[in-house]
Amino acid sequence: MRADDTKIDRNHFHHKTTAGIFVVLDGPSGSTALAQRLHLFKNHFSDRSFTGSNGGEPIRLGVSGRALSGADALVEYNLFERCDGDPETISVKSSDNTVRYNTIRDSRGGIVLRHGNRSTVDGNYLLGGTEGVRLYGNDHLVVNNYIGGLSGRALVIGSGTTRDHHTGETTDERRGNDACDRAVIAHNTLLDNAETLSGETREYEPRDVVVADNLLVGNAGSLVAMGSTTGFTWQSNILWGSASNGNIPSGGYTRIDPRLRQEADGVFRLSSGSPAIGAATLRSPVVEEDIDGHTRGTPRDIGADEYTTLAPLRRPLTPADVGPNAS
Repeated sequence: MRADDTKIDRNHFHHKTTAGIFVVLDGPSGSTALAQRLHLFKNHFSDRSFTGSNGGEPIRLGVSGRALSGADALVEYNLFERCDGDPETISVKSSDNTVRYNTIRDSRGGIVLRHGNRSTVDGNYLLGGTEGVRLYGNDHLVVNNYIGGLSGRALVIGSGTTRDHHTGETTDERRGNDACDRAVIAHNTLLDNAETLSGETREYEPRDVVVADNLLVGNAGSLVAMGSTTGFTWQSNILWGSASNGNIPSGGYTRIDPRLRQEADGVFRLSSGSPAIGAATLRSPVVEEDIDGHTRGTPRDIGADEYTTLAPLRRPLTPADVGPNAS
């Protein structure tokens, strides 16, 4: 996609086994600009395999040489199943994008903000695969995501080979990792993953990240296993399960049973009397809805779900919700 205001909706992309990407957001030749306002929605991506080490993503928004340019792309309501061609199912290599309300199921790849700044990852389900959400770059917002049953890393706050990407870098410098700075990670539910919340060990540590009002539940390893950090704010997180706390600071969490209940769609939500109800303390930014599409109360609940007896307005997507026959 090199043109502005493109819509790609209700397609089925499937059974690709060779190198190459289904959908690439690019820009005009001879420029570092990107196509603007791509809207990618209600598509079905399935059965993507590739034996190479790179180049098998279903979606790539941008490229490293254009990563500092904003695209204002919106990727929403897409279903990904058995997308195993790359560790990045949605690879973001540009700035100012929104990835929301998608479902990634039984896939090797996750959502990776690989290059760029100021993107939002909101209300996505990542279920039963390998990789979850991984962050590099500055000023991202990660809220309301439900990440469950992964065999790999659920949420990674990345370190860098550089502090910040900038104009004038060499090609090799731009391909490196930009440390994650000033991200806000709030109201997410991470449940029964092999690795829950973790960091990395490159030269430049992540800085000034807010990790607040998240629900971390697991029975293996450590719930938090960060590398070096600077200026982090840990606030009002709930930890539970037989996994150890790890290296989360003592004032940044409460260890208490969140009283989750599993519903017919397989999702674990808060039950009546949960200590997560009304216990959130982060005031900014405003998070108006939960992952189900329900209005959040005042004060808000901890985790991706806001307790209610109403039926969810959004659930994990199925093939009937997407593709050529979707409404």
